[in-house]
Amino acid sequence: RVNADGSGASILTDGLLTPDERSHRWPMFLPDGDRFLFWAGNFSKEGRSGIYLSSLSKRQKAFLVEARSNVGFAQNGYLFYVDDKGRLEMQAFDPDAGQATGDVRSIAGAVGFQPSLYWGAFAVSASGTVVVNPTSAVSQSVFTWYDRAGKAVLS
Repeated sequence: RVNADGSGASILTDGLLTPDERSHRWPMFLPDGDRFLFWAGNFSKEGRSGIYLSSLSKRQKAFLVEARSNVGFAQNGYLFYVDDKGRLEMQAFDPDAGQATGDVRSIAGAVGFQPSLYWGAFAVSASGTVVVNPTSAVSQSVFTWYDRAGKAVLS
């Protein structure tokens, strides 16, 4: 966390790390600009790793779902994350109540995954468009935008 002028840098989740967690990663702010989602975990199958909700105004965290990766959020009320089987999952999320609700749906059977980072190769737009890279060679890939005729426009 840092002030707009660059001063006052501090750790956003300072004091929220529990003894069974090794890291807090991949913060993503919700539209209100105060609350944010993030991954917390310990890089092993032991213990609980997942997506949590916190805020700048309240120094606490609330567990939402078990996950092995960064989180994506679409403003139509869905969370996206990689599960322990490497699938991209989607679950309804009520940001006002701060709760994941309903059934989990797998939307991609294979998602590139960086195990040293606990990062899944996917992105979600605010409107709900999802882009997935099924391989883990993300650092070697090049994003290319094609027009409707199939011509590369941007790479």
